[in-house]
Amino acid sequence: MGQKMKYTFSGNLILTLEILLLIFLPEFIFVCFNTSSVTVGLLLACVIVIMFNFRKFKINIELLLILMFILVFLHLISIIIYFKTGYIKPLLSLLPFYFMLIASYLLSKKFIKLSIFEIEKITFVILNTLFTVGFLSKFYDPSFCNYGLLNKPVFPISEPSHLALAINIFLIPYILVTNFKKGLFVLINASLLSFLLPSATLLISTLLTTLFFFLKKFIQKEIFYIIIFNNLFNLV
Repeated sequence: MGQKMKYTFSGNLILTLEILLLIFLPEFIFVCFNTSSVTVGLLLACVIVIMFNFRKFKINIELLLILMFILVFLHLISIIIYFKTGYIKPLLSLLPFYFMLIASYLLSKKFIKLSIFEIEKITFVILNTLFTVGFLSKFYDPSFCNYGLLNKPVFPISEPSHLALAINIFLIPYILVTNFKKGLFVLINASLLSFLLPSATLLISTLLTTLFFFLKKFIQKEIFYIIIFNNLFNLV
């Protein structure tokens, strides 16, 4: 029994770190190496996630056919756009998309095996990590790796709006499954941070989440799964 609990804890810890890697590494690469977008860092983060989970990569025929259809469709659209407009960016974005799709699939396989209690714990750690990053940004102004050139850096994230978007991904799913005390704690932190950064995006999402928080007894659990898996795909 003890070995099983230890394995679950270590597995959840790795999953938590993988999600934080997907949030922080693209932003750090974007700022430090002055790339045109976060795509390079996101690609690197996805490769790392795939390397940690490649042995678990199993795919059935039905899913393979669906993925092939999606990829063929995206290739055709990208080629048509290129020949019609000369705009090559959609075509070049297909390679990173492959890795993002695989990483998203591998993480979703992990999530689907977790209980609501485990998902709540993981989400709580992620949210508090993001809150800590936000609060520390008001006391720490980094000057290394090009962060000193930014107007309002939130190390390792490039700007407050990006941090707000990252928090929004997890805020509503967590509120739907947690208890009153933890939910209230998260909402207070999100509210304080929205004024401290400041961030209108985070403030609006916090108000919306507060509404969900007090109405969650009327929301079916299936809606929670739809929200969290949709947010996970958006994250990747």
